[in-house]
Amino acid sequence: MQWQDKAIVLSTRALAQTGVRLTALTAGHGRAAGLYRPAARKNGGRHVPQVGEVVTLHWRARLAEHLGNWQLEPLHNHLPYTLSSPAKLQAVSAMTGLCEALLPEHHPYPQLYDACCRLLIDLAQPDWPDWINSYVAFEMTLLQDLGFQLDLGHCAVTGTTSNLAYVSPKTGRAVSLAGAGDYASRLLPLPAQTDALAWLELTGFFLRRYGADGRRLPAARDALLAMLGDDGLHAMLA
Repeated sequence: MQWQDKAIVLSTRALAQTGVRLTALTAGHGRAAGLYRPAARKNGGRHVPQVGEVVTLHWRARLAEHLGNWQLEPLHNHLPYTLSSPAKLQAVSAMTGLCEALLPEHHPYPQLYDACCRLLIDLAQPDWPDWINSYVAFEMTLLQDLGFQLDLGHCAVTGTTSNLAYVSPKTGRAVSLAGAGDYASRLLPLPAQTDALAWLELTGFFLRRYGADGRRLPAARDALLAMLGDDGLHAMLA
Protein backbone atom coordinates (compact mmCIF):
# COMPACT_ATOMS: atom_id res chain seq x y z
CA MET A 1 0.00 0.00 0.00
CA GLN A 2 1.05 3.60 -0.44
CA TRP A 3 -0.01 7.18 0.12
CA GLN A 4 1.32 10.72 -0.30
CA ASP A 5 0.88 13.68 2.03
CA LYS A 6 2.31 16.99 3.17
CA ALA A 7 4.22 16.69 6.43
CA ILE A 8 6.36 18.36 9.09
CA VAL A 9 9.52 16.45 10.01
CA LEU A 10 9.45 15.57 13.72
CA SER A 11 12.67 13.58 14.09
CA THR A 12 15.40 11.76 12.19
CA ARG A 13 17.50 8.91 13.55
CA ALA A 14 20.26 7.08 11.70
CA LEU A 15 19.58 3.37 11.27
CA ALA A 16 22.47 2.41 9.01
CA GLN A 17 25.16 4.06 6.92
CA THR A 18 22.64 5.24 4.33
CA GLY A 19 19.33 4.93 6.16
CA VAL A 20 17.34 7.26 8.44
CA ARG A 21 14.23 6.54 10.46
CA LEU A 22 12.16 9.65 9.77
CA THR A 23 9.06 10.48 11.83
CA ALA A 24 6.68 13.17 10.61
CA LEU A 25 3.34 14.78 11.37
CA THR A 26 1.35 14.50 8.17
CA ALA A 27 -1.68 16.56 7.20
CA GLY A 28 -4.03 13.63 6.61
CA HIS A 29 -2.39 10.55 8.15
CA GLY A 30 -1.23 11.85 11.53
CA ARG A 31 2.12 10.88 13.02
CA ALA A 32 3.89 8.36 10.83
CA ALA A 33 7.36 6.85 10.58
CA GLY A 34 9.32 5.30 7.76
CA LEU A 35 12.77 4.52 6.45
CA TYR A 36 14.30 7.30 4.36
CA ARG A 37 17.42 6.82 2.29
CA PRO A 38 18.93 10.26 1.56
CA ALA A 39 20.14 10.75 -1.99
CA ALA A 40 23.86 11.28 -2.44
CA ARG A 41 25.03 14.81 -3.33
CA LYS A 42 27.74 15.77 -5.77
CA ASN A 43 30.01 16.80 -2.88
CA GLY A 44 29.74 13.33 -1.39
CA GLY A 45 27.31 14.19 1.40
CA ARG A 46 23.68 13.17 1.79
CA HIS A 47 20.72 15.47 2.42
CA VAL A 48 18.73 14.70 5.56
CA PRO A 49 15.75 17.04 6.11
CA GLN A 50 15.79 19.22 9.21
CA VAL A 51 13.42 18.78 12.10
CA GLY A 52 10.63 21.30 11.51
CA GLU A 53 11.01 21.27 7.73
CA VAL A 54 7.82 21.01 5.65
CA VAL A 55 8.01 18.32 2.96
CA THR A 56 5.93 16.12 0.70
CA LEU A 57 6.23 12.48 1.69
CA HIS A 58 5.36 9.40 -0.32
CA TRP A 59 5.01 6.32 1.91
CA ARG A 60 5.10 2.77 0.59
CA ALA A 61 4.93 -0.61 2.36
CA ARG A 62 3.43 -4.05 1.87
CA LEU A 63 1.20 -3.73 4.94
CA ALA A 64 -0.07 -0.73 6.93
CA GLU A 65 1.63 -1.90 10.14
CA HIS A 66 5.08 -2.10 8.48
CA LEU A 67 7.65 0.67 8.94
CA GLY A 68 7.58 1.40 5.22
CA ASN A 69 9.82 3.57 3.06
CA TRP A 70 9.69 7.31 2.44
CA GLN A 71 10.31 9.25 -0.72
CA LEU A 72 10.68 12.94 0.03
CA GLU A 73 10.38 16.28 -1.74
CA PRO A 74 11.22 19.52 0.14
CA LEU A 75 8.45 22.15 0.24
CA HIS A 76 9.25 24.85 2.81
CA ASN A 77 12.04 25.28 5.29
CA HIS A 78 11.33 28.18 7.66
CA LEU A 79 14.19 27.29 10.01
CA PRO A 80 16.88 29.51 8.41
CA TYR A 81 14.77 32.52 9.42
CA THR A 82 14.90 31.48 13.08
CA LEU A 83 18.65 30.95 13.42
CA SER A 84 19.19 34.33 15.07
CA SER A 85 16.81 33.45 17.93
CA PRO A 86 17.65 30.54 20.25
CA ALA A 87 14.14 30.78 21.76
CA LYS A 88 12.51 30.36 18.34
CA LEU A 89 14.66 27.35 17.54
CA GLN A 90 13.77 25.90 20.92
CA ALA A 91 10.07 26.46 20.19
CA VAL A 92 10.43 24.31 17.06
CA SER A 93 12.12 21.59 19.11
CA ALA A 94 9.39 21.78 21.75
CA MET A 95 6.62 21.59 19.15
CA THR A 96 8.10 18.61 17.33
CA GLY A 97 9.04 16.87 20.57
CA LEU A 98 5.52 17.13 21.98
CA CYS A 99 3.94 15.85 18.76
CA GLU A 100 6.26 12.87 18.61
CA ALA A 101 5.90 12.01 22.29
CA LEU A 102 2.14 12.43 22.75
CA LEU A 103 0.41 11.65 19.45
CA PRO A 104 -0.59 8.10 18.53
CA GLU A 105 0.45 6.84 15.12
CA HIS A 106 -1.74 7.10 12.02
CA HIS A 107 -4.49 9.20 13.61
CA PRO A 108 -5.18 12.36 11.57
CA TYR A 109 -5.11 15.71 13.37
CA PRO A 110 -5.80 18.31 10.66
CA GLN A 111 -6.35 21.19 13.12
CA LEU A 112 -3.11 20.41 14.92
CA TYR A 113 -1.21 20.16 11.64
CA ASP A 114 -2.54 23.61 10.66
CA ALA A 115 -1.56 25.02 14.07
CA CYS A 116 1.98 23.67 13.62
CA CYS A 117 2.24 25.22 10.16
CA ARG A 118 1.01 28.58 11.47
CA LEU A 119 3.58 28.44 14.25
CA LEU A 120 6.42 27.73 11.81
CA ILE A 121 5.32 30.65 9.63
CA ASP A 122 5.05 33.00 12.61
CA LEU A 123 8.46 31.94 13.91
CA ALA A 124 9.96 32.92 10.55
CA GLN A 125 8.71 36.51 10.82
CA PRO A 126 11.60 38.81 11.81
CA ASP A 127 11.20 41.12 14.80
CA TRP A 128 7.71 39.84 15.58
CA PRO A 129 7.38 38.80 19.24
CA ASP A 130 3.80 37.49 18.98
CA TRP A 131 5.07 34.08 17.89
CA ILE A 132 4.78 33.07 21.54
CA ASN A 133 0.99 33.41 21.25
CA SER A 134 1.07 31.04 18.27
CA TYR A 135 3.02 28.59 20.39
CA VAL A 136 0.41 28.81 23.16
CA ALA A 137 -2.31 28.24 20.52
CA PHE A 138 -0.42 25.15 19.34
CA GLU A 139 -0.38 23.65 22.84
CA MET A 140 -4.08 24.47 23.33
CA THR A 141 -4.88 22.71 20.04
CA LEU A 142 -2.70 19.75 20.99
CA LEU A 143 -4.52 19.44 24.30
CA GLN A 144 -7.89 19.62 22.54
CA ASP A 145 -6.95 17.00 19.97
CA LEU A 146 -5.78 14.68 22.74
CA GLY A 147 -9.33 14.82 24.07
CA PHE A 148 -9.15 17.47 26.80
CA GLN A 149 -10.48 20.92 25.94
CA LEU A 150 -10.27 23.78 28.43
CA ASP A 151 -13.61 25.49 29.09
CA LEU A 152 -12.80 28.97 30.32
CA GLY A 153 -15.79 31.02 29.18
CA HIS A 154 -17.90 30.85 32.34
CA CYS A 155 -17.81 29.64 35.94
CA ALA A 156 -18.46 25.93 36.35
CA VAL A 157 -20.14 26.59 39.73
CA THR A 158 -22.20 29.77 39.32
CA GLY A 159 -22.43 30.09 35.54
CA THR A 160 -21.23 33.69 35.64
CA THR A 161 -18.80 35.05 33.05
CA SER A 162 -17.31 37.70 35.35
CA ASN A 163 -14.54 37.56 37.97
CA LEU A 164 -13.16 34.30 36.60
CA ALA A 165 -10.00 33.59 38.57
CA TYR A 166 -9.31 29.85 38.70
CA VAL A 167 -9.27 26.64 36.68
CA SER A 168 -10.33 23.25 38.01
CA PRO A 169 -7.38 20.80 37.81
CA LYS A 170 -9.84 17.94 37.24
CA THR A 171 -12.20 19.34 34.60
CA GLY A 172 -10.28 22.24 33.04
CA ARG A 173 -13.28 24.51 33.60
CA ALA A 174 -13.08 28.08 34.87
CA VAL A 175 -14.18 29.02 38.38
CA SER A 176 -15.04 32.51 39.62
CA LEU A 177 -13.89 34.11 42.85
CA ALA A 178 -17.32 33.59 44.37
CA GLY A 179 -17.60 30.03 43.05
CA ALA A 180 -14.23 28.96 44.43
CA GLY A 181 -15.11 29.55 48.06
CA ASP A 182 -13.04 27.42 50.46
CA TYR A 183 -11.64 25.38 47.57
CA ALA A 184 -9.59 28.23 46.08
CA SER A 185 -6.31 26.76 47.34
CA ARG A 186 -6.98 23.54 45.42
CA LEU A 187 -7.55 25.30 42.10
CA LEU A 188 -5.14 26.49 39.43
CA PRO A 189 -4.85 30.22 38.74
CA LEU A 190 -6.48 31.45 35.54
CA PRO A 191 -3.73 33.36 33.67
CA ALA A 192 -4.13 36.92 32.50
CA GLN A 193 -4.77 37.10 28.78
CA THR A 194 -1.32 38.56 28.06
CA ASP A 195 0.71 36.28 30.37
CA ALA A 196 2.00 33.74 27.85
CA LEU A 197 4.33 32.02 30.33
CA ALA A 198 1.47 31.44 32.77
CA TRP A 199 -0.62 29.98 29.94
CA LEU A 200 2.19 27.54 29.15
CA GLU A 201 2.32 26.51 32.79
CA LEU A 202 -1.43 25.83 32.61
CA THR A 203 -1.31 23.86 29.35
CA GLY A 204 1.74 22.00 30.63
CA PHE A 205 -0.17 20.85 33.69
CA PHE A 206 -2.96 19.31 31.60
CA LEU A 207 -0.60 17.94 28.95
CA ARG A 208 1.29 16.07 31.65
CA ARG A 209 -1.86 14.79 33.32
CA TYR A 210 -3.97 13.88 30.31
CA GLY A 211 -1.50 13.68 27.44
CA ALA A 212 1.52 12.06 29.04
CA ASP A 213 -0.31 10.14 31.80
CA GLY A 214 1.68 11.91 34.49
CA ARG A 215 5.07 11.44 32.83
CA ARG A 216 7.43 14.33 32.24
CA LEU A 217 7.00 16.22 29.01
CA PRO A 218 9.89 16.28 26.51
CA ALA A 219 13.04 18.02 27.71
CA ALA A 220 12.83 20.42 24.75
CA ARG A 221 9.68 21.95 26.23
CA ASP A 222 11.34 22.33 29.65
CA ALA A 223 14.23 24.09 27.94
CA LEU A 224 11.86 26.48 26.17
CA LEU A 225 10.16 27.45 29.43
CA ALA A 226 13.57 27.94 31.05
CA MET A 227 14.47 30.38 28.25
CA LEU A 228 11.20 32.26 28.65
CA GLY A 229 11.48 32.39 32.44
CA ASP A 230 13.64 34.70 34.50
CA ASP A 231 12.50 37.72 32.48
CA GLY A 232 13.55 36.08 29.20
CA LEU A 233 10.06 36.47 27.74
CA HIS A 234 9.84 40.10 28.87
CA ALA A 235 13.18 40.83 27.21
CA MET A 236 11.92 39.42 23.92
CA LEU A 237 8.71 41.42 24.08
CA ALA A 238 10.44 44.68 25.00
